[in-house]
Amino acid sequence: MKKLKVIFFVIFTALFYPLISSQIDIAYAANKETSNLLKNGGFEETIESKEWLNSQGPADWSQWKASGVPELVVDNQISHSGKQSIKIQASSDSRASVEQDVMVIPGKEYKLSAWVKTDKVTSNHGARLRLTFLGDKKVYEYSNEVTGTSGWKHIEKIVKVPEGYNTVRIQNFLEKGTGTVWFDDITLEEWDSSDKDKESSFSFESGVPDAFSTDSGSTIKTTEARYKDGKNSLEWTFKADSQLTINNPIDLKNMNKDTFGIWIYNETPINDELIFDFGSNGKTDASFTFNLNFTGWRTAWVPFHDMEGNPNFNMNTVSITAPKSVTEGKLYMDQMVLSNPVDPRYPTRDVQVPFVNKEADQSPNAHWLSLYKFDSLLPKSYEANTTEEDRSSLQTIEDRYKEFELREAEEVTNQYMKNIQEQFASYKITRGNNAITGRPVNLKNIQDIYPKEAYDEIEKLVNGIDVRDYTDFMKEVAVAYQTTDNETYKSELKSIFLDLLEHMHDQGWAWGSSLGSMHHLGYNMRGYYPAVVLMKDELKEAGLLNRTQKMMSWYTGIGRIYEDLNKNYANIDILNTTLKGMVATILVEEDKEKQIALLERLRDWLNQGLLPAPGLMPAFKPDGSAFHHMGFYPAYARDAFEGMTPVVYMLSNTTFHISEEAHGMLKKAVLASRLYSNKYEWLIGVAGRHPTNRLHLESFAFKYMALAGTPDGKEDIDPELAAAYLRLVEPENVDETTMRLKSMGYKAEAAPNGNWTMNYGVLALHRRDNWLVGVKGHHRYHWSNEIYSNANLFGRYTTYGQIQILGKGNPVNYLDSGYTQEGWDWNRWPGTTTKHLPIDKLRAKSTTEMLLTYESYAGGLNIEGENGMFAMKLHEHPKYDESFRARKSVFMFDNRIIALGSNIENTDQQHETETTLFQNHMVDKKDPVRVNGKKVTDFPYENTLNGNKSVWMLDNKDNGYYIPAGQEIGIHKETQHSRDQKDDRDTQGDFATAWLKHGKAPDKGSYEYAILVDSNPGQINAFTRRMDKSKHAPYTVLQKDYDAHIVKDSKSKTTGYAIMEPNDSLDKGHIISVDTPSMIMIKEKGNDLILSEVDPDWHLYEGKDEDQYDDNGNFIGGEGPYSRPWKENESKVHQLRLTLKGEWRLKEKGDNYRIISNDEGKTVLEFDNKDAMPIEIQLAPVKKTYNAAD
Repeated sequence: MKKLKVIFFVIFTALFYPLISSQIDIAYAANKETSNLLKNGGFEETIESKEWLNSQGPADWSQWKASGVPELVVDNQISHSGKQSIKIQASSDSRASVEQDVMVIPGKEYKLSAWVKTDKVTSNHGARLRLTFLGDKKVYEYSNEVTGTSGWKHIEKIVKVPEGYNTVRIQNFLEKGTGTVWFDDITLEEWDSSDKDKESSFSFESGVPDAFSTDSGSTIKTTEARYKDGKNSLEWTFKADSQLTINNPIDLKNMNKDTFGIWIYNETPINDELIFDFGSNGKTDASFTFNLNFTGWRTAWVPFHDMEGNPNFNMNTVSITAPKSVTEGKLYMDQMVLSNPVDPRYPTRDVQVPFVNKEADQSPNAHWLSLYKFDSLLPKSYEANTTEEDRSSLQTIEDRYKEFELREAEEVTNQYMKNIQEQFASYKITRGNNAITGRPVNLKNIQDIYPKEAYDEIEKLVNGIDVRDYTDFMKEVAVAYQTTDNETYKSELKSIFLDLLEHMHDQGWAWGSSLGSMHHLGYNMRGYYPAVVLMKDELKEAGLLNRTQKMMSWYTGIGRIYEDLNKNYANIDILNTTLKGMVATILVEEDKEKQIALLERLRDWLNQGLLPAPGLMPAFKPDGSAFHHMGFYPAYARDAFEGMTPVVYMLSNTTFHISEEAHGMLKKAVLASRLYSNKYEWLIGVAGRHPTNRLHLESFAFKYMALAGTPDGKEDIDPELAAAYLRLVEPENVDETTMRLKSMGYKAEAAPNGNWTMNYGVLALHRRDNWLVGVKGHHRYHWSNEIYSNANLFGRYTTYGQIQILGKGNPVNYLDSGYTQEGWDWNRWPGTTTKHLPIDKLRAKSTTEMLLTYESYAGGLNIEGENGMFAMKLHEHPKYDESFRARKSVFMFDNRIIALGSNIENTDQQHETETTLFQNHMVDKKDPVRVNGKKVTDFPYENTLNGNKSVWMLDNKDNGYYIPAGQEIGIHKETQHSRDQKDDRDTQGDFATAWLKHGKAPDKGSYEYAILVDSNPGQINAFTRRMDKSKHAPYTVLQKDYDAHIVKDSKSKTTGYAIMEPNDSLDKGHIISVDTPSMIMIKEKGNDLILSEVDPDWHLYEGKDEDQYDDNGNFIGGEGPYSRPWKENESKVHQLRLTLKGEWRLKEKGDNYRIISNDEGKTVLEFDNKDAMPIEIQLAPVKKTYNAAD
């Protein structure tokens, strides 16, 4: 085990303590400084300084006040050691730090640690340490934070110095907020994470390890009677208060992550606990207790920072003390891990260790990990006014549930039975000596308690069964039992099922047990719950139903329905994986009154949870967007729809049906999914971290929403959803429901046509015939991309104004429309303005990215649901290139798409800046591209058009492009070489690509082009000729600059305004002035005007998001959406004022718009914008006073 360079050494005895106690703290503090690279880390030395309160400051430290009026003082009343600490106190929102610069070595590891005490700290990030590596571009690293009120806590951060940096600024921060924080014993020391020389985990396969011993009151031996891996466990026979000792270095290295783990088997419940003590030299430094009120296996993952006491890096002993309340007893232990780093988000508390990771109850993963909390919310008693109608409804729901789970049952043949027998035999489940044994049943992430380098070895040793496979098999057995009439089969199937159930319980899958971590539990238990419903009567007969129902209640976390409904956000993961299990938990409850009370509460929970949620909260938004991971996410939405729509159907037309509002919101979200998909594949810009065709829309949810009836309950079948279902139903999924709907006269809808605005997805949709055009952006509220360490690693540019055309194939799909991973140039998404980077520079720089930018202006607008627009201020995140900016807009009129760009700039002298027209996969190298009438079939082919005159092109997907003169165009047809999105392998493919060239380090670059979707050579040629004759031009660009992009479409008599800055002298078309960055469309309809407007800013907060800025006030965007203090904020109403030429009156009154004045030849309108939702009005002239063309 590594010997730390900082040795804390204090010797005292009871005899001399009264004489030397005053010297101990001084010696202790001094010895800590031995290898500390920081000077005066204990704040014991002070100097006179007017900068500090009381004119006394800590030597070698300076202070920095970023905001507010914080007080920084050397505190000689409170300290962790020695006599002094540093205190930062703020009664109003403040941000401050105490800091010191230190020379470091590039590429070397260092560990920064400190002791922190807090009092009523309200800041989002509380008190924490920051390491700022100083150079041309600062690099920041943060420790974990401490908030609220707490005693002294140890925090630390181990970092590797970036290459090219040799100075680090150590900062002890109170982040923006209020409260008081004390810092003491700050150390910075060299570190070596690779140093490890002692065994830290034990599986007992080779006998009792030498490090294990017991006192005279107990014995230990290895045994094959029980095991969690291999064939053996450690059997400990004990008497009251006996001790089992392990003399072995704990190898503690990372106080934030290092975790102790153990499995324990108990044959007889004991209403007492084990005590685990960790220490050295006969002294206990840290401890925890483990409750023994169970039978079977239980495990615990206990992070050292959750233990009582002060764990330290020198601990080398574990003592386990037996319960005092029993004369004697026996326990089995296996898979003991003394210390291993575990992601601190995932250890899960339970009845055995209820103190573990309480912070998880407030974390983004609370829906998985808060089982202990959810269980505590369940009422002690239940009351319900049960009616006969309720009882009938209960039976209806159970019948529908069983029908749903049996819908795909197979015939139970001899071969089918043989397959079941063989699979069951592979589990090696046996009964004997009042015990049941077999292969372990584990969640896949159970291995995380072990060092990564041991995963393969442990997996072989454990030889476990994935709980997902196990519970799916349980469901298969239950379905077979319910569908066969063969009594011999039924008897064997019943026996198999009961053995499976009992073995799983013995393995620790029981009420109150969290098996170390419950992260992503829901995906792995979906087979268990319906299996129990199907076998309910058999379990009752065996006396196992009550215990099993209690276990289901625990793992579904059904107590979550008793949380405050006003803060109830329907998590997409739970709707997907667990909701049907929650219903199952209620259905197997034997107490009818309790059943009804739980169903009523579940209904109320759904009624609230399915309504539009504020801010970034799940699950739905007013425009039909479905949120997960703090953003619009169709891949997760699809699965949530499949999880919840059968439940909505089961509850429909019963006394437990959900409300009209909740039903209507779900309907809107389901129907929206067919708008941003064509036919089954959604736009790649909304694919999140999955830029593949593996995930796609399915008809399943449409089917069950149709069967659930209309939201108002007046029709048993929803005609709109039935029509959508019949269009989408896959040939292989045509079933009795499909045929029944057709026989009732329902017909498949036509492909959707129109324009839709989904600003909570920063998305505009435009559809005609059988094609879809989608435009996607991002801003300060919605991340630009989700990137993981193994997913979407080159996806940086996906939302930089991408214009994707999905219009080819039967059904329409990515590949036939031009997109495939194989050979894809990740720099060149159609419509995007990007820098063309080498692939290694484009690759994401961190394991997870969900970057939020500075700008709030991005989104879309539609008018009359027919045509629309999109605009955004593009400002690249400073993680990559803060200097890269552009202003972009897209206007959509029928099949005419006009794209504008202005103010394109960056300081990158190494790489070309481009706007991509198209990048299309080629099925055949001879697939033609037409350029100004010339049919190009050459391959490879490369050309540059200098822009002396306008150019038209027709790509290999029949989309025409008009590019006005004055722009340089690159075009090629070639075999492209790339990497797949996981960066796992090389790829290649043949592509036709065209782009506009803006050069290196452009300043005020711009572009303009138009697309004719689903065109032909004659149409795009004629369009170009008309554009070259301005009097007959299909569209006119009225303005394209920093302030606004304005386009007038001749045929539709519609003008689109992308107002990017407030403007009091616009004077273009109908508009004189606008006081808010916004989007406006005006359509001339006879003498009337149709006017649609939107403020795309969600207005979740105003001004700066303070901790996204550095010490000098520069935006650095270092925080993702999960940590944002505004993430639960409601969108605030923002009033926009718009002045029009002429005097107009409203044809219809509304609550969110009004005329302020209409005189003196102009009209002032006011709109109450909220949720970035468009507002559309119709105006009639009071009198004609002007010509819009003037």
